Amino acid sequence: MSLTMLSPPLRDVTYEGLPAHQKRVEIGYAGDVAALTGRVVYVKLVQPDSVYLFDSIVQPGAGQSVLFTLAGNALHTFAAGHATGTLQLFVCVDTPDCATPLGNSPLRLEYDIEVLAGLAFSANSLEQTTNFGAAVPASELAVTLPSGASDWFYTPISTPADALQASVFLVPSWMHRSGNTITFAPPADLVPGVYAQEFQFTTVVPDPVFPSQPQQLVRRLLVRHTVVATGIYVATPASVEITQSLSANPAGLPTPTLVSQVGGRFHRLGVRSDSHPPAAEGHPLLATWLVEGQDANASRPSYEIHYCGLDELASRICLPEGTYRGVQLMRHIAPNGTETDFEIPIAFTVTP
Repeated sequence: MSLTMLSPPLRDVTYEGLPAHQKRVEIGYAGDVAALTGRVVYVKLVQPDSVYLFDSIVQPGAGQSVLFTLAGNALHTFAAGHATGTLQLFVCVDTPDCATPLGNSPLRLEYDIEVLAGLAFSANSLEQTTNFGAAVPASELAVTLPSGASDWFYTPISTPADALQASVFLVPSWMHRSGNTITFAPPADLVPGVYAQEFQFTTVVPDPVFPSQPQQLVRRLLVRHTVVATGIYVATPASVEITQSLSANPAGLPTPTLVSQVGGRFHRLGVRSDSHPPAAEGHPLLATWLVEGQDANASRPSYEIHYCGLDELASRICLPEGTYRGVQLMRHIAPNGTETDFEIPIAFTVTP
């Protein structure tokens, strides 16, 4: 029995990200046609790229041919451009693996698929890394619509964090759309870690072969922001410097803000006076120029500075001019219980 490919080469047009369209294929046969009566005919498809799928059982058609449908494989999508290849079709009876093919199997059928550009991004992902506490530059992504599309939208995908190599999901509101541009601007006060989220971008286009049938084009985008720890904690400001004129109202006392880079908590340990001008030696206010503050929250720095007061005769006295130095004593307690003591320098300068 001899076989003949009756179908012309397969021609198709699809979009990037979509499978091929289904195609009808007909194979003619000649010879001992009666031998096929009552028997099941199988076609085994061998292809390089899994472009098509079909049920291997076919039915003999009217006359001397078999007719079957190749369906586009939804798991195989294309990049923009042209996809070409050659299918091999083995025809046999009774055994789907075609151990004994009929006649001159395999027959060959070429395919040529024009692939139109789909949703295009200016980058394959949005990823950035910053040190803890550093300013975070905004990242932008330009979205280009395919021909025939009028708009697009994006939504977060519930991808497990470990699959994203992330420790925390980022907040979708850090993404802002303006026209066809996405701006990614995470806040600067994030604790160290990897923040990530996968987004699905979607647009709708008319099918290039069946224009009345709309098709959804989908593309995914990974957005990842990594904050690198530069130590155990950050104090802002890292030190306190105050200048106080004896002829002016009391200056404000800055209170540093503490942020742990590794998790855990802080505990205030008090203050310590380290140095003073020689002229202040023996001064009655020297021992109490720097004392611990009254903040009931012991996780925050708190201190007081006393530079003027009353002597035993109720006369006003003040510290001599010059710079007085001390520290706020703090402790960081990590989640695993590790304790790290640190100091916040305090410089207090008295002027006339």
